[in-house]
Amino acid sequence: MARRYVRALVTAGPRAYVDNAHAKAWALLVGGKLLPLVVPAERAAGNADVCVPSAHYVSYTIEQLVKRHPRLPRALVPAVTRPLGAALRTGGIDRVAFVNNWLLPTNPAPRLSAAEIAALTARLIAEYPDAAVVFRSVNPRLDPDGAAALRAEGYRLVRSRRVYLLDARSRRWLSHANARTDLRLLARTPYEVVRDPAAIAPHAARLAALYQDLYLRKHSRLNPHFTERFFALTLGEGILAYRALRRDGRVDGFIAHFVEDGVVTGVVLGYERSLPQGLGLYRMLFALLTAEAAERELLLNLSAGAGRFKALRGAVPVEEFDAVYDRHLPAPRRVVWAGIAVASRLGARSPSPGADADWDREWDTAWKAHHANPWFRHQADAYAAWVHARAPEVLARMPRRILKTDAFDEACGFDPLHSAFGARGYVLMDVSARVLSHARQGTSAAGTACATDVRALAFRRAAFDLVVSPSTLDHFADPRYIAVALREIRRVLRPGGHLLVALDNPANPILRVRRLVYRLAGPVGGLIPFPMGQTLSRVRLVAVLQREGFEVCASGYLLHVPRLLGLWLGEWAARGGHTRLAAGLRSCYGGLDRLLGALPTQRWTGHFVVVHCRESLSQHGPS
Repeated sequence: MARRYVRALVTAGPRAYVDNAHAKAWALLVGGKLLPLVVPAERAAGNADVCVPSAHYVSYTIEQLVKRHPRLPRALVPAVTRPLGAALRTGGIDRVAFVNNWLLPTNPAPRLSAAEIAALTARLIAEYPDAAVVFRSVNPRLDPDGAAALRAEGYRLVRSRRVYLLDARSRRWLSHANARTDLRLLARTPYEVVRDPAAIAPHAARLAALYQDLYLRKHSRLNPHFTERFFALTLGEGILAYRALRRDGRVDGFIAHFVEDGVVTGVVLGYERSLPQGLGLYRMLFALLTAEAAERELLLNLSAGAGRFKALRGAVPVEEFDAVYDRHLPAPRRVVWAGIAVASRLGARSPSPGADADWDREWDTAWKAHHANPWFRHQADAYAAWVHARAPEVLARMPRRILKTDAFDEACGFDPLHSAFGARGYVLMDVSARVLSHARQGTSAAGTACATDVRALAFRRAAFDLVVSPSTLDHFADPRYIAVALREIRRVLRPGGHLLVALDNPANPILRVRRLVYRLAGPVGGLIPFPMGQTLSRVRLVAVLQREGFEVCASGYLLHVPRLLGLWLGEWAARGGHTRLAAGLRSCYGGLDRLLGALPTQRWTGHFVVVHCRESLSQHGPS
């Protein structure tokens, strides 16, 4: 792939293949690997975002911001991007030498050693003393050694964008209803799936037109403007693998990818936007690539964009970076890059719509409380007291079939359902197989365990008498997923079955501060051990439950003792082996909680909003 593509870029020039790539390209031979070096032309109007940092970090970012928030005035884009872009260009941000820039949205990893990076950096500094040296598409998740080597050589990692990875090696992605629907759509489509590059090559002009209509006309003129020659080259030379949907001799959709080091990376796609959306062209192209990755048992890099669509099919967000070496530049130039690095980190804390956390990874990195921490006993006591007082019918006859919607407590060594209600043999689920595995190794009284997503539960209809959802649904980046999850929970509840659901209380001032800290700094030890998502007030949660067909029986607030204080006092007692102190703290928490919960300020002191509701017998229709 490398030699043929790099040779073409250098020989014909970048604009032969990417019309808005105003740059020069050279070939770098490093350790037997041939890499493209791209040096953009300064002050060239309309340069692609893969060519100049000002287009990528300013113009494109603000364009997307306005699209996500349509109420913002359209005049905001030129009003902000022009002066800001001009200021950054004056600061020399576009004076760069791009290493490993294939002019693709997602580039192959260079896989260079620290010694090779050091030698190459020294060479480029000598040749381009006034330019920052930048490696594009650095993904620490997929190439941790490469990212570590760049850091060791003095490169700063500047967040570039959020891409989506799907682990097609396991079958877990098939637990998502949307993924299964897409595969069924592909199986019964009237379109022919074409894989032979010789059969697709005559349609190079059509591929260019489909791509340009989607990426340039619909999305942004700053996207790389791939020409017909690009498609002819990558098809004819086998540089990219193409899959096309053809009907009556006409290609109406295509997707292209490359495979490297066990990862399938989607590069470009296009489809006929004038056809009815019900045909599902985009969904079938996505399913094609996913199915192929699954068949080959490979990871799948779905690149950036369409976060909610990809998350609903099992993909997780991962940050991608530009690695920037600027130590040889004057201080004002370094300040510009330092500012962009800080701004990009802050932007990374703001989740894109639909973006989910990777809970396998979060489990590995999260701070975990001591299993003897009395706070968690108190938390179970508070749940039990609220249920006994406000929902006694739940415990009048202990339900036989109980589902708990996450396993984080059990993985940390706690068993809240058994502690609170004496429940045994309940079904324990979690979206993370790793969290679930740790939970099963503990002393949990749970019976069956199942790795599944609460938005697409892998259970039959009417399978449970009681579902307990303790702060599971407040970790979604998109609040609409709360309703999706509640709809799924209703499906698996028997007629007349009960649901106990708790969410973070958005009216609690401590939680508001905590959310602000998370937005600026991300997870912080025991203060914020894992990603925070969207939540709902008590009134809004009740309204959503009623809209989804539940009969709301009771609602209120839980845990009025400041959680941070209680958690850390309990942690100190547990880690120090102070058994009697831990028992005293549990008793103290209970008394103080009852006092605060009786005051008119309970709306603001409660850590959680909690609702008991019932699947309405009259509304339980066919699935």
